[in-house]
Order: sequence, then structure tokens, then C-alpha cells
Amino acid sequence: MDDRFSIAGMFGALGRMLKAHGVGILAIAVVYVLARAVLDLALGRLPNLDDAPVAHAIAADTAGSLIRLALGSLVGGALLHLVLAQRSVSSAASAALSSFPAIYLMAALISLPAIASTGLAAMIQAPDATLKDMAMTSLLLGLAAEVVGLAIYAFIGPAAAVAVTETRSPRQALGRALQLTKGRRWPLFWIQLGLVVFIIVLHAIRAALLALMMKPIGFHPTITSTMHALTGVLSWLVLAAIYRELRRTRPGEAAA
Repeated sequence: MDDRFSIAGMFGALGRMLKAHGVGILAIAVVYVLARAVLDLALGRLPNLDDAPVAHAIAADTAGSLIRLALGSLVGGALLHLVLAQRSVSSAASAALSSFPAIYLMAALISLPAIASTGLAAMIQAPDATLKDMAMTSLLLGLAAEVVGLAIYAFIGPAAAVAVTETRSPRQALGRALQLTKGRRWPLFWIQLGLVVFIIVLHAIRAALLALMMKPIGFHPTITSTMHALTGVLSWLVLAAIYRELRRTRPGEAAA
């Protein structure tokens, strides 16, 4: 058996998933787009905290990020159950509720650096900092957080898929993920980095199109919500394909 992790094999697994479950993936994606748009609209109607104490603004931003992450974890669980556990859409949605705590924990561990960087940037800003200084600080911290998040992903990224297909506790899923990724972490790092760059390019295109339309970047929030939802679906499908390729090269124990 060829035990080498193959990026081409990962893309092959992704293609087979799309072919076999395209209709179900589309149905879940549509629900996610609508739910994300409603959630973003609801969070956007909360009181403006620009003039509130920094601690309050940080807490509000963090809470919003965690709520969005919870929605993404529910959708991610449904997608993983659909394409990995071979469930129907309705069954996958129901199973996503039971596996939500484990998947949310895995997603939070990977997203924690990015979530924390926003609050840290606000805390360390000097009171008289210019907009340019604030933007530079946020950019540098954001880049550092992204690198840390990618490194964490390379170690434990498949844990959510393990929790879905091998019915393990969060602790066991993390241990199994470390076993699966051992010796294969650089490919996972580069795959995820490529996905991040691809998503950034998509958002840059969106911003450029809005600029050409002479509209502000925040124009029509559903556009932004749709973009985040669709890139979220893509991220979960890539994770499922990575897990499939890792299981092929390092099967370990049979899935329960």
C-alpha cells in the first residue's frame, strides 16, 4: 500500500465527494447562506459599541465571532456526516446536533488565534494611534494569528472528521488526529495556506467589484454573508477530503 500523503489524492477525494453528494452539499450550502445572512443582519443591528469601553467592544466582537463559529460548526458537522458517514441530508443535519460539542471545540481551537488577535490589537493600541498605525498593528497581529492557526490545523485539523466518523470523545479525536497527521503536517499546512490565499483573493475580487460599482465595501451585507458561507462550505469539504486521504495512507483502527 502506498502510504504517502498525496495532494492530488486529496483533490481526487474532494472531486468524488462533490460528484456523489453534490445535491446534498448544495442544499446544505443554501441553508448556510440564508442562516449566515440572517445571523449577520441580527448581529449588525446590535447597539454600536464604538464609543464603549475597549473591554466591552472586545467582548462583543468575541461573542459575535463565537456565535458565527457555532453556526459554521453545525453546518460543518452536517457536511462531514453527509460526505464521510454517507448519511442523507436530513440524517446528517440531525447527527450534526449530537456531534456539535466536539466539532465546535475543534473549530474553536483552530480559530482561537484569529479571534484573540482582534481583541489583542484593540488592547495594545495607543490612545493617540493614527488610523495607519492601527491598521498596521491589526495586519501584523492578524498575519501572526493566521500562521499560528495554520500550524494548529496541521496538527489537529482532521479531529472534527475523526469525531464524526470514528465516534470518539474530543480527547480521543485529538489524539487520533495527531496520529494521522504525524509526518504529514507540512502538506496540510500548505494545503490550508493555499485555501486561505484563495479565500482572500475571492474577497479582494468582491471588494474590487463593489469599488467599481462605486459602492462601499459593506454594501449589501448579504453579499459578504454569502461569500463567508460558501467559503466555509469549501473549507469543510477540503477538511473531509484531507481526512479521506489521511485514512487511506494511515488507516489505523477501523471507523466505528
